[in-house]
Amino acid sequence: MDLVLSDSSLRRIALDLDAAMDAFTASRVDRMRDAGHLHGFAFSSDESPPSANRFCGLRFQITYAYLPIFKDINTWELYADRFPMDLERHLTDIVHCPSKLGNEVLKVMEKQWATKGLTRWDAHGGTGDRGGENMGYTGIHSIMEESNESYVGKICLAHLSWRVCDAGIRVMHSKKVEAIETYVRDGITWSRLKTIATASLEHGGLALFAEASEESVNFFSRAPPKILEDRPETNAEFLEWLVPRQDVLAKLVAHDLSRRNLTMPQAQQALASLTDRMECVLRHIDLVLIKKGLYLFYLSKSCHTVIDGDRCFEDVLTKAKDILTNKFVDDHVLEVIGVSWAELHAIGWTERTNLQWLEVVILLIPGMGQAECNEMFEEVVKYHDMVAIKMATHLQGVALNIETRGSMLASQILSKDPAKAQNGAQRLRDHILGTHPDKRSKFDNYILNSHDLWSELLQFASRAVACVVWHGHGAFQHLFVFLVLRLATAPDTVLDCEGTHAKWKWLMDVKRGISFKMMVAWLKLSSYVQFQGGLPNGADLSQHVQNIRHGMALQVAELRSHGVVPRGALSSTMYMERFGLNMSDVDLIKDALISRKKDPTRSAVDAWGFYVRWLFRPGCFYKFTNLPRDEYLFVAENKSFAGRDEVATDDAAGRALSVAWFTVMLGSADEILVVPVAGGADSGRLEILDCTVAEIARAAGDYPAVSAEDTARQVIKDRALKDRAIED
Repeated sequence: MDLVLSDSSLRRIALDLDAAMDAFTASRVDRMRDAGHLHGFAFSSDESPPSANRFCGLRFQITYAYLPIFKDINTWELYADRFPMDLERHLTDIVHCPSKLGNEVLKVMEKQWATKGLTRWDAHGGTGDRGGENMGYTGIHSIMEESNESYVGKICLAHLSWRVCDAGIRVMHSKKVEAIETYVRDGITWSRLKTIATASLEHGGLALFAEASEESVNFFSRAPPKILEDRPETNAEFLEWLVPRQDVLAKLVAHDLSRRNLTMPQAQQALASLTDRMECVLRHIDLVLIKKGLYLFYLSKSCHTVIDGDRCFEDVLTKAKDILTNKFVDDHVLEVIGVSWAELHAIGWTERTNLQWLEVVILLIPGMGQAECNEMFEEVVKYHDMVAIKMATHLQGVALNIETRGSMLASQILSKDPAKAQNGAQRLRDHILGTHPDKRSKFDNYILNSHDLWSELLQFASRAVACVVWHGHGAFQHLFVFLVLRLATAPDTVLDCEGTHAKWKWLMDVKRGISFKMMVAWLKLSSYVQFQGGLPNGADLSQHVQNIRHGMALQVAELRSHGVVPRGALSSTMYMERFGLNMSDVDLIKDALISRKKDPTRSAVDAWGFYVRWLFRPGCFYKFTNLPRDEYLFVAENKSFAGRDEVATDDAAGRALSVAWFTVMLGSADEILVVPVAGGADSGRLEILDCTVAEIARAAGDYPAVSAEDTARQVIKDRALKDRAIED
């Protein structure tokens, strides 16, 4: 970027070059499409509310287009370790989006795609965050599915990971951590703590470190990080900074507050929290759990998509859920808490020892003995389970919406392992045939109704000798292209868009007077250089540059002939429509009609949802006293997570709860223990199930007689639950 910005000759023609690059890409898209190397594209898009005052009242949309350029089919057999294609990514124009309604956002994105010679009917996959304009049943992805029934919309894994962490942070002692952060970052506090640590006792210090010593440098070389709202990785960053400093920091804070009369309440809260040994332990637990919850965030940052031939989407979600609930020591946990296996081996623990990482965390507290550890352990386990279950159920609730779609099952077919790929084809085939026609997704129906796709899926699933789907001498080419376009072309995150927004902010700091049109040009050109390795040959661009300049001259002449636009504003006015900055284009009447509130009348679905939520409360155990099995039901979560499908009329009978079954057994000292039926102490994790109330009643041993006149609510309430014969 520095080299590009310092090139004065390129800077003079940046606007013309940017427009010429769009024309060049559009013409190349046409050539690749005609040659059979390009069959469509995928995208990622995210809103970008600017912070600069001159952009007040504007909301911009940042969109990337991803073009899979397939190799010649005769060479596909040569590719064993990767898909036979090259993936190009192109940043489109940054356009003002005056509404958050899905159809209005899509209009803006169509304007962005058009600069690259693409239309909505070329789009086969896309990624967005969990906002209603993206994932709601009137959002972008639902509208795209109406245009293209095989379209696959992805949820941003980074945002999913953040919201999973948020679910845990809401039940953690996060307010006390925020109090510590507020205190240590306030005014001169951090420099004052440095002075207290290094000053002698005669000068009012504690003389904990010699100034400029290794200990002092290690402790004070990094200032306390800032916690940002809705960015849990900043919570983890602050806890990583705080946890190893808690013991010393408690002494420094106590000394500081004894000599300073601070009125801010966070100061005393910070002192009380830092001197509480239990809270010091729990902060370590919080750090590990947030790091576990960020697994999908870190994974998605390390690759374009998790569906890369080595993994399928189901594997990734299963591992993410397993990481959250696993209590045993593993390499990931040891890395977070800063302990090596060698240190554990030195005190007699091995990989085969039934060791929980919770115990390791407690023993890491300075001066902690085994007796005190044993006293704390039960409370620490309860705290861990409360937070981990909250996070795991949130992830599982969202994953349930994703995993039930055939499109996610199909990701296994793209595996580099022939046996796994064939198994994925068999699962997708069985899923489509085993789903009632009324319940099949548009994606499932599209495959079933497409002769080429369905026949190739059946052949691949029953092939005598398994192979990867892009091999077989082109026998499965339609299936491969179909799946790659929809599942492996769009990224799993919108971090490309967020990265562009960060560059935008940096550019505004470096070049404060830069115009919006010039800023967009620099962002697009630098993005092209970054992802394509350089600009095209000058000979390929020269004709496009000439055409652009000729068109601009005609546009200037037309504006001058009208005499409405002031002479100094001509250069900016020509770009107003391109960037969506003409305020007269906003349809206020239509926007008001679409934004009108829904009818507040409660439906049967709403009533059933409220009833289930009232009856089964999160964090409670229930026993069905009139049913035969002597087992307890633990309700981890009683809410469902919105998908983009419109609510069906029979959904009231199938509201899922996140639950776990427990049974009673005697402990070593004749104590009564309630242990999980699945998972439990031996496995180090708790198995959370998503069950409807009807499935729960049946699992508990009740098979009610149902008459044709009974409603779903009567069956569940009056028959299965025996007039609410349960105890909690």
